[in-house]
Amino acid sequence: MEATSNESLDYSYDAFDSEESSTLIVMVFASCYVVLTASMIFGVPCNLFVLYRMRKLSRKCSDIYSNGAGRCLFVMAIADIASLCSMCLHFFLELSTGFFNITDYVSEDYLHYVCKTAMFTMHVATFVSIWSWLLMSTLRYMSVYHPLLYIRLWSLPAKVMLTVIFSACSLNAWLLVAVEKSADENGCTVTEMFNSAFITKAMLLIENLGSFVIPCLTIIYVDASVLCRLRLSCMWTSEQYLRRNITPKPKHTTMWRWLVIALVDIGLNAPENLTRLALILGILPYDRSEGFLIFRTLSQMLYYTQFGFNGVYLALFIYDKSTKPRRRRNIESASGDVIVVNSLHLEHKQRESERAALANKITSSEDCDSGIDEDARLGN
Repeated sequence: MEATSNESLDYSYDAFDSEESSTLIVMVFASCYVVLTASMIFGVPCNLFVLYRMRKLSRKCSDIYSNGAGRCLFVMAIADIASLCSMCLHFFLELSTGFFNITDYVSEDYLHYVCKTAMFTMHVATFVSIWSWLLMSTLRYMSVYHPLLYIRLWSLPAKVMLTVIFSACSLNAWLLVAVEKSADENGCTVTEMFNSAFITKAMLLIENLGSFVIPCLTIIYVDASVLCRLRLSCMWTSEQYLRRNITPKPKHTTMWRWLVIALVDIGLNAPENLTRLALILGILPYDRSEGFLIFRTLSQMLYYTQFGFNGVYLALFIYDKSTKPRRRRNIESASGDVIVVNSLHLEHKQRESERAALANKITSSEDCDSGIDEDARLGN
């Protein structure tokens, strides 16, 4: 896994030695590689299925695809596939140490370029993936709190995604200079830029803030806001049902799914990124003890598993939605809209006009079979 030549900057190292490591470490490493292999085997085809569904959506309902979650899911699936492929290449270089000397088959210069490309691609894809989630969370937030503004966001998601991709490439361009093939083994290493540990720390810190701290804190805020709004809506609706002696039905199931998967993604990212941040800032001292090595290995396993998890969950999610009868979906969506309008009783007149505007926008695409629930697009 990733490493740096300076131990104080090492945020992903490969201290595995079959002769010196204990049986526990060997078992942990083996288990993690099995999990990561399964993540790659299932993650790539599942993300390809998501691409297929989003491509189908773009042809049948271009406006919903361009202005909703469709484009975000498409870009995120591509980013996850790129991450999984880069991870596969990186692990191949590491594991080949125990079986053969790869330099007998390819030149050192070629391996340097492979390491640079793999590391750069993985970091850019990770940045793009988490910011795609942030954009989807922001769209949900706006659809709940600012619906009139939400329906005017023509082509804005596409422009934001282009900005995200450009920012990801710019912030991680330094890896093309700093990453090299390890001199004593087949892994890749991040060396000090301009022989300065401070510059390398600064670049690592900027990358950590941009790819984890800022997007995750924002996702937590906007999703918590949507969650609170839905909770208040459900409480008010339940009271209305009780007054009318009607049994309440479950609502907003798709919205809850989006919130859960976002929370799980943050959970998979947190251990490794927080550890990297602590090492960069000097809060956590560099340690090669067995316990710390096991913790780092498990946290990295969770971090890299997210790319496969996204594909598997979304493939099952979209497939489950796309096989539901369209008439049933339309009825559920319509009933959900009425419930949400009723739940905002104090703002009834204003929200009624906003809801009508949203309905007019959606009516033009009511025949679309997107595989994404209507309340996920509207956030209601």
